[in-house]
Amino acid sequence: MKRPMTVIGFSLLFGGIAGYFIPTNIIFIFLVISALFIFLSFFIKFPQKSILNAMIIFFILGTCVFHVTYQENIKSAEKYYDQKLSYQVEIETVSKLEKTTLYQGRIKSIEGTPILKNYGITFFSEEKYSVFDIVEITSHLYSENEDSFISKTYNESNNIVFFGNFIRKEEKVGLSHNKFLKSIDYFRNLIYNRIDSIYNEKEAEIIKGAILGDRSGFEKDDYNHIKRTGLAHLFAASGFNLSVFAGFIMVILSFFRISRKIRSIIGIIVIVIFTALAGFSPSILRAGFMFLVVLSGNLFNHRSDTLNSLGLSILIIFLINPLMCINISFLLSVFAILGILIIASPLNHYMEENIQIKNPILKNISLLFLELVSTGFGACVATIPVMLVFFNNISLLSPITTILFVYPIEFIFIGGIISIFIPQSINFLSPAIAFVIKEQSKMIEFISNLNIGVISLNPFLKIIFILVCAVIIVLRFIKPKKKTIKKTIILVTCFVVLFISLISVILDINRLTLSFIDVGQGDSILLKYDGQSILFDAGGTKSYQNVLDEINDVKLDYLILSHYHSDHSNYIDNLQERIKVKTIIAPPARTDAEKKQLSDFEKYSDVVIAYNDVTLETEDVIIKVMTRHTYYDYDDKNNTSLISHIKYKDFTALLTGDMEFDGELKFIKEYKERDLDIDVLKVAHHGSASGTSKMLLDYLRPEISVISVGENNQYNHPETSLLERLETCQSEIYRTDKDSSVRIFTYGDKYYVH
Repeated sequence: MKRPMTVIGFSLLFGGIAGYFIPTNIIFIFLVISALFIFLSFFIKFPQKSILNAMIIFFILGTCVFHVTYQENIKSAEKYYDQKLSYQVEIETVSKLEKTTLYQGRIKSIEGTPILKNYGITFFSEEKYSVFDIVEITSHLYSENEDSFISKTYNESNNIVFFGNFIRKEEKVGLSHNKFLKSIDYFRNLIYNRIDSIYNEKEAEIIKGAILGDRSGFEKDDYNHIKRTGLAHLFAASGFNLSVFAGFIMVILSFFRISRKIRSIIGIIVIVIFTALAGFSPSILRAGFMFLVVLSGNLFNHRSDTLNSLGLSILIIFLINPLMCINISFLLSVFAILGILIIASPLNHYMEENIQIKNPILKNISLLFLELVSTGFGACVATIPVMLVFFNNISLLSPITTILFVYPIEFIFIGGIISIFIPQSINFLSPAIAFVIKEQSKMIEFISNLNIGVISLNPFLKIIFILVCAVIIVLRFIKPKKKTIKKTIILVTCFVVLFISLISVILDINRLTLSFIDVGQGDSILLKYDGQSILFDAGGTKSYQNVLDEINDVKLDYLILSHYHSDHSNYIDNLQERIKVKTIIAPPARTDAEKKQLSDFEKYSDVVIAYNDVTLETEDVIIKVMTRHTYYDYDDKNNTSLISHIKYKDFTALLTGDMEFDGELKFIKEYKERDLDIDVLKVAHHGSASGTSKMLLDYLRPEISVISVGENNQYNHPETSLLERLETCQSEIYRTDKDSSVRIFTYGDKYYVH
């Protein structure tokens, strides 16, 4: 086997990713099918059998190790949940917010007893702490991420299993005893203080992000523009930073004619220090391990293989922490390197051989520019699978914007480092860097506002992506004979299709889909589960064809109407004429017009009047139509909207109709005995400022908020004050006017937005 570390490392990595996405209830089926394939392979002759078997074995091993580690870490922490206990925490990261600070750290002891488990924690506090402070917290800590803006996969990959919001007591009790880390933190603060003294606040934060990936000081709008243009990876602590910095150092050392071995020793020291300064992020560690392998080889006059080095770094990180398989920054770093090797390197080689320019200087400049373009393009294309699998979408602009902005960001990076060491009186670089930052920010904002669409991926295709990418990547670099590669790929593809077909049948049985249909200014939400279809409201300003397309069925088991306003009900007659609506659940009719509408419903469907709470229940799904808040007398009839609470195992959602502040107060009063901590909230009244109060958000704590609203509507929905309330509670916002129809898939635990 030409590249054993490539096969082992990538097989473990893809196995770990599959272990995250394969539901627990079918993991056994996956193992049986995989074991059966290996068993049969001993009786069948096919090319590259040993390599393929090794891939599958390590893939299975990665799946099992990840799954066991993931489940065991969560279960071992359950005994501490929701108890008032004392925790000693060593602070690792500090993220400044508008009114408070978010801290992430590692738990050193619980109730004074040191623990061996590597538990992570995030909590909010108005107190000021620094990295490596030891803080004692006395509080109930939660098992769910209620307020953190950190991504779910980031929490899981870092084993963050505790979340603190309401801290009962806290105090600083000491400092970390690690002298190296404290020295690194001191040095980092010196760099930051120097940058702050040279540049204004915005410029300083951009430079900190470009050099060490520190985005804690980025303004939210600025960072959203960066994300939408696909440039977040250039402002993260990643292999890009380390590569640029290491390359810069090596060029300087070569200029002074320092020997290769001495350069390698200095390079190793520089890489260790830079990796520590960047906070030992997974992507930095991956790049650091690769550079250390290459430089160590230089010390012994051994030319290392880049792919083998990458595979070895993956293996080391997997052995340290299998959960890193789902760390987004780590995966983006790995795939970016793959893109450079798979796509950019062949392109660069082709250009070197075929570009005919006689002037050597002009030829070198042209090749340098084209290599930069191909490198950025290759890295962006290769990271598409990661973006699709974990975020269900990719920015179509990312390859283009990376090519456009990589040079300016490299200039900010290198120039920012040099400017730190130049006296302020002769610092000729800082004005140039400030100018580049200003113009670059304008350009990023302009491109972001173009609002170019994204490509989305159905969750069922995620496992296919994982397996197929694993096969293609490994086969690309194990150098099989040309005559056998097609047969090998066909054989593996047949296995993948068989495996996915079996899994898809099982997954489809257990999947609940909640679709917030783009109907313009109005509401229409479709729930599908186990062959049943339930529609909540059917109104809007767009054609009802969007609703029919989403239903894609000959019947509706239930249609639940929140209230009779046209933007919630005006498609019902059309639907009843086109498809079978078995039962309509509607509120009591109060006016003659509503009674007429109700009478029309009864011509085609059974009608249930919701005078009291109505519960629809299957084996796993419970839908409760809540009415007690409607018994009060309101000036605004929007407050009489029926509220629907959906529960599927651990997944919950709340659909609020057009309920406003007064109705929300009564709703909380009437249902305060229920635990309504939810995952998904349908924002009331299309994002009106008079609905979805802070009180309701504090009560519900939604992780995702969906606003069903028409584009450029006459009411200026959603209103700014409402969006600010949602952002304050750290709820992720989706809007039908910008995101089109929003679909949420769940198997009862994790959920995916598409």
